[in-house]
Amino acid sequence: MKPAAGLTFWLAMSALAAGCGLPDPPCDPPVAASSIFVVVRDSLTARPLAKGTAGTADASGVHDTLVTIGDDSTTLYAAHNVPGVYRVTLRHEGYRDWVRDGIAVEWGRCGGGNVLVAARLQPLAP
Repeated sequence: MKPAAGLTFWLAMSALAAGCGLPDPPCDPPVAASSIFVVVRDSLTARPLAKGTAGTADASGVHDTLVTIGDDSTTLYAAHNVPGVYRVTLRHEGYRDWVRDGIAVEWGRCGGGNVLVAARLQPLAP
């Protein structure tokens, strides 16, 4: 094959692959489900506070309750594979409510990405 013919061949193959009904290549490695992970700590002592914290993640048409991961006492998670822009609200007895807006969970052809958020809860004044 002549060099110019080889270039023409590869350009034609690229155009064909770009939009002519060929299946997308598989995602390698497969991407895990998208979620919001919230690490919850006391703002003064950095003590883990996830256990005993009630939380929600809300987006357009989505209302999800944050839950702990196994015995982990530092992390809550939600938004199980549902893309959107979330508002996360946390409540823990003896602490001010914590709210964060604009947490974006994205999803593309090969999955999404997990979003990690740090929540430092402030104790109520005695």
